[in-house]
Amino acid sequence: MVPLIHPLKDFAGSYYDPNFGALVFTLEGDSLHYRWGAVYGPAEVYDATKNQLRIEVAGSGNVVTFTFPSTNAPAATVEAMGATLTRKR
Repeated sequence: MVPLIHPLKDFAGSYYDPNFGALVFTLEGDSLHYRWGAVYGPAEVYDATKNQLRIEVAGSGNVVTFTFPSTNAPAATVEAMGATLTRKR
């Protein structure tokens, strides 16, 4: 498995879109978990070279893609289910 380019702490944060609400990623030990409304679970590496993680929403695996402004900064956005959510914290 290819390691992630960024540390997990740089993926963690709260991302928001007015139509989709808040998608929150938290670092728990050495793994990421997500919460999107009432849906929550682990976030697994899908494609490390593309900053993509896999989350399960309503019984279906979904790939989310993070955008980083630089190599030394946390993610600025995450694309999920066709929406781009912007980091709020």
